[in-house]
Amino acid sequence: EKLTEELAACFRSQIAGGQRYDMAVPGRRAANATFSDPHSTDRAEQVIVGMDLTPLIENDTLKPADYVDAMIERFRAEVLEGIGESHSRVRETAEGK
Repeated sequence: EKLTEELAACFRSQIAGGQRYDMAVPGRRAANATFSDPHSTDRAEQVIVGMDLTPLIENDTLKPADYVDAMIERFRAEVLEGIGESHSRVRETAEGK
């Protein structure tokens, strides 16, 4: 937490101008902790979300846009699969199975 405060102090001009990074950063991290698993109690006080960019460093031919597009497509597939599974469970519950 102390490091977060020290890093936010680097943005004094923005904070003074109304961009409250000093409050927003810890708030976002706390929200990430809560929303990381909305069906159980928080297991962490703060969660920082990141993206592994190693493949872009290891492969000179890989374009950042293509890399991100592939990740978005995987996310899309996971969401659609989850919706299908949820829909099936709701239908089975409604039908008494």
